[in-house]
Amino acid sequence: MKCPECVTDNPEGAEFCSECEKKLPDSPPSTQETKPVETESRVTSPPPKSKGSG
Repeated sequence: MKCPECVTDNPEGAEFCSECEKKLPDSPPSTQETKPVETESRVTSPPPKSKGSG
């Protein structure tokens, strides 16, 4: 991982740059993007309409 400050190449998972000691951005544990995993979207029916109002 390259340091955004001094562009030094640091080992994967390093918290701080080995050259300028700036805190490195959190790197994902794998090469996949860290996006929330969308599970099957379930269609929920709207709540029942209350009777007798009116």
